[in-house]
Amino acid sequence: MLLRTRYLARELVRFFVFFIGVTAFMLLVMQVFWSLSETVRGNKFPWRDFFIYLHSNILLVTPAITLVSVFFVISELGRFSELEILQIKGINPARVLGVFFSFGLVVSALGFVAGSFPPYPEYRLSSPRADAVSIISPRLTVWAEKTLSDTCLANVLIILRDGDKSSVYQAERAYFSSDGLILTNGTFRVVGEGINKQKEFASERIQAPLDPKSVYEYVSVQMDRVSYFRLRSLLCAIKRIGIFSKKQWIILYQKLSYPLLNFFIIFLSLPFFYARKGLSRFKIFSMTLGFSLVVYFAYAAGIAMGENDYIPWRAAPWTAHFLIVAATLGYLLTMRKSSIIHPVQKENHFNKNP
Repeated sequence: MLLRTRYLARELVRFFVFFIGVTAFMLLVMQVFWSLSETVRGNKFPWRDFFIYLHSNILLVTPAITLVSVFFVISELGRFSELEILQIKGINPARVLGVFFSFGLVVSALGFVAGSFPPYPEYRLSSPRADAVSIISPRLTVWAEKTLSDTCLANVLIILRDGDKSSVYQAERAYFSSDGLILTNGTFRVVGEGINKQKEFASERIQAPLDPKSVYEYVSVQMDRVSYFRLRSLLCAIKRIGIFSKKQWIILYQKLSYPLLNFFIIFLSLPFFYARKGLSRFKIFSMTLGFSLVVYFAYAAGIAMGENDYIPWRAAPWTAHFLIVAATLGYLLTMRKSSIIHPVQKENHFNKNP
């Protein structure tokens, strides 16, 4: 059957949707077993937890599902010799690769959008709120024993630094305002070289270089469950008061790099595409499992090395992508050179001696 782009795209989508459905069903079965006792005791299935874990786990395994879908289509092409038919018709088989990589880009975009809109975004999987607050930067330190509301902290210690001089505030309450903080029932000290002043106050307004909403979000939000744009805005606001965490910025870049694995993982199928042979289902699933585990390990290793300064932290989320492309292109170049160095010898029937 003559290969058409529409047919190829339809087959990719068909396999992808099928494996997404199988994965969702398996997760549902596992959730039933995990929450069996809770369901029996409360006569209610925890659908909220199921949808939260389903969302995160589907996004986690999507690169593997993308790869296995491409492998199945490649197997169909090899089994029915459709690439050879294209060459006979004068059509470059590289157009097929364009369909594969376009599919990877579409899945990457959908993964990015899905990651930006998690179900129940305000629901915390651990504690319902952050009680203690601890923010330390070269310019500002904010510590509070308890969070009473989005704009009120209890038993607060605030230190503002200006060169060698530090202004230290201790108060029972701290209320965030649009341009700073209002402290009640506390003490104020100025500490520095030859300076040691102290006074008590019932109410004191200080101009602290911080945004109250950003500070509260910074200490309470689950950063893996907010959108890329919201997290970037939050980290930029916090950075302006001197707070910088490589780990949190790596989490931000992961929201871009991980969905793009759906595009880059297709490079691993190129050697099998050029081999133009049908693949058995056992071989497809075995290769998908093996390649996916290697890719996930490389991705996790890159993140860990970036957090521990073994590699630049900005490059850490992209380590697996670089290794995928380098390994695939290196393998293809090696195979091409081998075919040039050792060409197939053909027998010349016209120069034979009688």
